[in-house]
Amino acid sequence: MCSGFVSGLRPGEPTSMRGQWRPRALGRDLVAGRQGMEISRRTWLGLSVAAATSVVARSRRGRAASWEARVLPHPSGEVRPVVTGLAYEARTDQLASAGDDHLIRVWKLSDGLLLRRLTGHRDWVRSVAFPDERTLASGGNDRTLRSWRLDPSDLVSGRPTGNILWRAETPILRVVVSPAGDYLAAACFGGDVHYWRWPGLSDHRSLVAGTTDLRCLAFSPDGSYLAFAGRDGVLRWTELPTGRVFERPTRRSR
Repeated sequence: MCSGFVSGLRPGEPTSMRGQWRPRALGRDLVAGRQGMEISRRTWLGLSVAAATSVVARSRRGRAASWEARVLPHPSGEVRPVVTGLAYEARTDQLASAGDDHLIRVWKLSDGLLLRRLTGHRDWVRSVAFPDERTLASGGNDRTLRSWRLDPSDLVSGRPTGNILWRAETPILRVVVSPAGDYLAAACFGGDVHYWRWPGLSDHRSLVAGTTDLRCLAFSPDGSYLAFAGRDGVLRWTELPTGRVFERPTRRSR
């Protein structure tokens, strides 16, 4: 997780570059908050800050790309939360940030304007995702999966509380949407993975991952597989919609 500020990357193509990888600079401006560099090294494994306004990402082949970056201004008078999740909706240029203060903030990324403050979760919000340009999904420590209708007229002054779609038995750590937007999935601390057809949350399916503390969850680019990983270091994935589960130990499996 990251603490303090949310850093925005300006829309546009990255600038390809070659150069020396500098892990000591990892995440310097991305986590200019309470927990600092130690936390950034655990989370931003593929990012480095090359200059005060530049972010660099490394690829497997040794190539790198850079973007201009800036810190989104936090509303005055508010305590800066720990930022626990981010999601970007390109069609509307909206960035959603989740925090330990139980709030979700939605920003206009191009100008850093705070559009909405979503109140409804009763504990840390752990993850956010955009199923479409007008809907936001979220999950957190209060064990609720929620959806939020992002009405253009419902800005910061409003008090949206979201719709509770589903209640889990343990905290929801990750929420993701398939590339085509036809599946919504959630991973829980207790080791269970759930996925539904979207919209409507129909055809609910679940599986037991064989480990706990599931913090990694992702769909394949074609949407036919859902991969997940947790505390035991084993990568597992399920085939949609058959539900068959496969696994492969990683190099750092315990």
